[in-house]
Amino acid sequence: MKASNFLRSVPTAYHISLLILLNVIWGGTYVASKIAMDDFMPITLAFVRFAIAALIMIPFLLTKYRKIRLNKKDFFLCSLLGLLGITLAYIFQNMGVKMTKTMNAAIEISSEPIMMIILAAVFLKEKVTPKIIFGVMLSFIGVLIIILPSSGGAPSGDLSHSNSALGDVLVLLSALFCALYTIIGNAAIKRLPSFVVTAYAIITGTIFLFPFAAFYENGLTAIASASVKSWICVFYLSVLATSFAYFVWYLLLERIEASFMGNFLNLQPLIGIALGWFLLNEPLGGSTFSGAALIIGGIYITSTTTNKIEEKVVIEPA
Repeated sequence: MKASNFLRSVPTAYHISLLILLNVIWGGTYVASKIAMDDFMPITLAFVRFAIAALIMIPFLLTKYRKIRLNKKDFFLCSLLGLLGITLAYIFQNMGVKMTKTMNAAIEISSEPIMMIILAAVFLKEKVTPKIIFGVMLSFIGVLIIILPSSGGAPSGDLSHSNSALGDVLVLLSALFCALYTIIGNAAIKRLPSFVVTAYAIITGTIFLFPFAAFYENGLTAIASASVKSWICVFYLSVLATSFAYFVWYLLLERIEASFMGNFLNLQPLIGIALGWFLLNEPLGGSTFSGAALIIGGIYITSTTTNKIEEKVVIEPA
């Protein structure tokens, strides 16, 4: 084994502390988005978040990565990633978070690794073992427990539950687009640094978001009147959770195995549940805990199975 590979495979306490910090930050994005949407419309919030993040990332492209040049194929691939992983993923995610509980969204987004495994089996012809199938089924049951009304829950005609269920479905669609981003991004990072791929995806994704925010929602006019609280949440999402956290994540990705780092993503739903309860007074029920336990259990079971895609992908954390 080469020394570089050995160093890459042995995370230190410092690396682990950073991974915990990053996932605590990302776990708070659902609450921050919910609060910001008191003033910002969902798509407009996504546009402002990634526009600020893009402005922060561009100087790194012009300095640290100035020698990296994208050919037409690379630019098209990064633009496709921007469309899937930024534009479509965050249109559905923010609309879903607006309609459902933040703790639901945090739990449901954590199903992305399961979707990634399914997509890898379909498109990359990776082997699906009985262990993987069992893990996928556990997570699927967990999702159903969260989405479907409990026996003592709201009546069938309750509009609030219908909205919440639709929000849950939109968040799951967001997780699906994030999984597609990860699978397709695997081809891009064979030629380009992960940060460069992510930066160009954010820049192009922001451009694609603009017409939806400006013309579909007509939400840009509300930006000037947004409250200080909402702007603090926007800067949390763009500066801390996107620019800073993504940059550190990809620095760590150069030093630690992606499969090891991916295990820490399971902290996000736990943080989302805790913050949703503490900051937004969202009710905690047995279905939340049981559904979360099944989803995270399914992810753990599948993640312990050797899978090529885990070792070399562009993982989209949040």
